[in-house]
Amino acid sequence: MKNTNVNWSVNAVLDSNIILRLLAPDVASQRESASSFLDKPKSEYFLSDTVFAEIIWVLTSFYEVPKGEACEKMRQVLTIPSIKADSNLLELTLSFYEAYSLSYIDAYSAAVAYQKKVPVASFDKDFKKIPSITSVSP
Repeated sequence: MKNTNVNWSVNAVLDSNIILRLLAPDVASQRESASSFLDKPKSEYFLSDTVFAEIIWVLTSFYEVPKGEACEKMRQVLTIPSIKADSNLLELTLSFYEAYSLSYIDAYSAAVAYQKKVPVASFDKDFKKIPSITSVSP
């Protein structure tokens, strides 16, 4: 399947710990290194949807950051000029995650369904909370 949303001419693929060092208060020396790394001139780094989800999970579980605050932090990450990601999909996912009582992964599935204009196939009734998508049960 061809993915037209991603520019693969990047300098590196980011692991979650680079972004977590920017957002978490525990390792100041690594925060400075991560910040300098991302601020390098003419550098672009790919942040995958999976790593984005992992960062949300670590922020809300390990660091116990409230959902709304975690979403705001991740929206700020998406504005870092050197970071390349599927921002439209991730922003929509964050919106669903905040607005409805869904897990992040369910919010992501809903966002993909919305963008592709297809229903979510699931036994989970939580998808019915989102009026802008449809869900079908097998």
